Amino acid sequence: MSWNIEESTPNVEEIDEVYWGLREQAFNITPADLHITLDVGEKYQVYAAVIDMPVNNAISTLVCMFDGTTSLYFSNGGAILGAGQKHETVAKATREFLFSSGQAVPFIQKVTEYPLPTTKETTVYLKCGEGVFSAQINMEEKQTEIHKEFLDFLIQRVLNALRDSNEL
Repeated sequence: MSWNIEESTPNVEEIDEVYWGLREQAFNITPADLHITLDVGEKYQVYAAVIDMPVNNAISTLVCMFDGTTSLYFSNGGAILGAGQKHETVAKATREFLFSSGQAVPFIQKVTEYPLPTTKETTVYLKCGEGVFSAQINMEEKQTEIHKEFLDFLIQRVLNALRDSNEL
């Protein structure tokens, strides 16, 4: 699979209904659904992430859950489901990403809407006790903000674990 990012993104009408449903389900997940309790004093403890990545003329969405669930949805309707359940290395990379990404939350914007990217930038959504926070990252360029560089590094670790597991 090529990860070359282009300027264009798909027309919303061309995106598969299954993709929309899976993506919406990821945004609706709660700590209770994952059978976890967030620490009261840790308001930025991230329990789920949705990462929308423009790839060619489509969107790939990486979904990471604190229970190790790791899936990749494609706007054309394809998906890689449950890679974290099949491969412990993927689940470990996902948990490390979620555990560590909370450090970036104070530096990114709280959001209540979750649009798809309209540029070549990847959109990262982090779900924590304080709500959903978002950052845009250009994965092709060196990051100038340390929190975006950190998130980019963590995302690449999850993607590399997926590649190494032969799921990609």
